[in-house]
Amino acid sequence: MEHNYLNTGLGRIHFGLVIMSLVVIFFGYSYEYSVGKEVVIWGIPVSLIGFGMFLKAKWSVIKQRKFFTIGCHPMSRTNTYLYVIGWILMIAGYFLSFKIQF
Repeated sequence: MEHNYLNTGLGRIHFGLVIMSLVVIFFGYSYEYSVGKEVVIWGIPVSLIGFGMFLKAKWSVIKQRKFFTIGCHPMSRTNTYLYVIGWILMIAGYFLSFKIQF
């Protein structure tokens, strides 16, 4: 059963946020490491839990022999929710993993 998530307004907004967050995370990590900031260890498990949820959702698509997909179009509703929550946790883990200095 496919859930046509990308044809909904929320799906389109989510897709745009994921693309923008990938760019922000890439440049954010590069900047944080270049200035020598210390990594806070408790942000890493949050990211790993999110990555596990993301992989579980993507594994359902890989089992259908669809090896390259963008978003959660071919996923069931449950896996769609795991996919979205996984992304949120991975992004939250990034922001939790560096000490904020004012």
